Amino acid sequence: MKPKSDEDDKRPHFAKLKYHFGIKLIAYPSSAQKKTIKQNSDAARFVYNEFVALGREGWNLRRLEKSLIQNQAGSRNPEWFDLALKSVAARLKVIGNQLYNPTRLKQRFKWLDKNKRIDSTMLYATLNFYHASWNMFRKVHSAGIPKFHKKSDSQRYSTLKTNNNIRIVDQNHLRIPKVGQIRVTKIPDWMMHRIDIEIGSATVKMDAVGRYSISLTLGSDQAFKEELPKTDSKVGIDVNVENLYTDSFGDVVENPRFYQKQQKQLQKAQRKLGKRASRAKKEHRPLRTAKNYQKQRKVVAALQRRVYNQRHNFLHYVSTALIKNHDLVVAEKLQGKNLLKNHALSQRIQDVGWGILFEDLAYKAKLYGKAFTKVDPKMTTQTCHTCGFVMGRGGTRKLTLKNRVWTCPHCQTKHMRDHNAAINILNKVTV
Repeated sequence: MKPKSDEDDKRPHFAKLKYHFGIKLIAYPSSAQKKTIKQNSDAARFVYNEFVALGREGWNLRRLEKSLIQNQAGSRNPEWFDLALKSVAARLKVIGNQLYNPTRLKQRFKWLDKNKRIDSTMLYATLNFYHASWNMFRKVHSAGIPKFHKKSDSQRYSTLKTNNNIRIVDQNHLRIPKVGQIRVTKIPDWMMHRIDIEIGSATVKMDAVGRYSISLTLGSDQAFKEELPKTDSKVGIDVNVENLYTDSFGDVVENPRFYQKQQKQLQKAQRKLGKRASRAKKEHRPLRTAKNYQKQRKVVAALQRRVYNQRHNFLHYVSTALIKNHDLVVAEKLQGKNLLKNHALSQRIQDVGWGILFEDLAYKAKLYGKAFTKVDPKMTTQTCHTCGFVMGRGGTRKLTLKNRVWTCPHCQTKHMRDHNAAINILNKVTV
């Protein structure tokens, strides 16, 4: 659905490029550029919600169509079913034409075409994002069908590159459609000096604190990073809430508990925010115009952002160290939703950030020519890695969370619970 140009025809399609990479740059837009960004963000949310409305209607109509077909066979009035099916099919055809053609959306809503600040490629980027939401639903059914985007204190929209509309001006400036030349943090030297890199899209964001950033997706037929030298080392990691993980060598990485350290300060700020919201509502003032509320909202958002940045920065260094020092990293496959059902541990599980760690390990292993895999953790805690005896069998009791140190009743080997589990996790791949 992306508009084509002569330049597009000469170069390989972005998706077919061998390597892809993402980079995020802090942006410093002018007042006029901030207004343009907000208009495009609001338009992107509106367009996405229109797609969702059409998609949900189509989803319900297809279910109705299936029900009508099933009930038609034994009906005494098949003509009524034929009429109903024709009506459903006609409406589905209209929905299909509108869902796959953003031009028709611009015909319905003239302001999308007439407003000179609205980026036309944003419509196609939003359509791609909408289709990605449906693909996620099909792959992970529990994700649910796409939902409407509500108004929020943050802003975001994406734009696609066509006719060189997204380009690097110099090391501190980018050009974005409709926004124009925008100042950014220093662009890395390797990106400036390589002519084989192609920009695929740009995502402009403003967080709840009011900080702007631009994320670029890059593509190339040449690798973005050199593969790291092989170390002939393999490691298994066992995660738990007391520490981040214990590896198969017995090394323990402690959990910094960033949220727990900021919890009291954050709760105090949130209570203050709640009081200011109540006061504004009693005085019948909209929250968006209540200055004291907005000031406190930014204080809360800044605290939450600080915890987020601390956690991601820490996990970035941990994951990089694992990939650099080992050729293969093996972790346990965790069901995050099931773990969060334990209300006593859910907050601590979210604070430790296992999912973020595994995502970092997966993309860095691919980037640097290493390997990362996850295995079923079943019985890794209960099994002795020395002789293979499984606790809970032969009249023995299963280990509980309190049993941090235990001795195998079969071979008398003394185990540290997490160290033993990490060895068993690694053995599931290497043995």
